[in-house]
Amino acid sequence: NPKPVSLKSVSNGCGGGPASTNPKFLDTNTFVTLLGSKYRVNFRQACNVHDAGYSGVLVRDPLQGNKEIDFSTWSRIELDNLFLTNLKRMCNEQLPEQSPLLLNKCYKRAYTYYAGVRIVGWKFFDKNPIIPGTDTRKPRSTL
Repeated sequence: NPKPVSLKSVSNGCGGGPASTNPKFLDTNTFVTLLGSKYRVNFRQACNVHDAGYSGVLVRDPLQGNKEIDFSTWSRIELDNLFLTNLKRMCNEQLPEQSPLLLNKCYKRAYTYYAGVRIVGWKFFDKNPIIPGTDTRKPRSTL
């Protein structure tokens, strides 16, 4: 059986460049209430899992209790949809649940990140060694 690769070896957080544990400017977002209270949400783990998915590797997913996930069979749309789900999960886990305004702002940011990967992600999704940047697989399911 193949062994999972280290998540940090294939991810760089919420930003471009080579695999790295260095913080990126898009890793964290600050959301402010109407009364001026500030809450930070760290999206880095969602971005790291997304990076692993785009690499098509087997990793332990920290957002699913370190469950092993083999991304080699996942399509780009499946990975991007998981990314959105994980971003929203970060909002739910890191913001006070009694604040629908903050959750709404955070969800909007999650959709912005999602839109970004839908627009430019094809440049980085490269699991086909013959045709770089092309996803030729059909989704296993609709998410």
